Amino acid sequence: MTVEKKDKDFEKEKLGEKIVKLIDESELKASCCSLEGWEERIKKIRAFKEADSFCDILRVVSNPIRMKILTILLERNWACNCEFEYVLNIHQTLISHHLKILRDSGMATFKQEGLWKLYRIVDKYRPFLEELRELLFTAPQE
Repeated sequence: MTVEKKDKDFEKEKLGEKIVKLIDESELKASCCSLEGWEERIKKIRAFKEADSFCDILRVVSNPIRMKILTILLERNWACNCEFEYVLNIHQTLISHHLKILRDSGMATFKQEGLWKLYRIVDKYRPFLEELRELLFTAPQE
């Protein structure tokens, strides 16, 4: 363990002690729940444990270009890079940038056929993306 890590752990511990002391000295103690065991209980909640990975997925799909690419891929098993360029009417380099983000996230993969790269959604993400598409259609619209 590095000195920097020890310092951060020490600071975190001291901050926790300060929070407990502030609660003990305030009216919050009477109206607030007990802190005993709260961290262990919270860390067992799946949405809490996986919040970072959920947010990573949402960051990937929150871009309109990537969402459009994923929508196309949901409708087709494989799609060529040039199809995205034609349908989205944007430059190939920008499409390639977004396809790389989709590949790096693990949501999309590709195969090379001659000069063309064909893309598809990775099987494990397809059900999630189909559900997301359905949720978006049922979301309140302004």
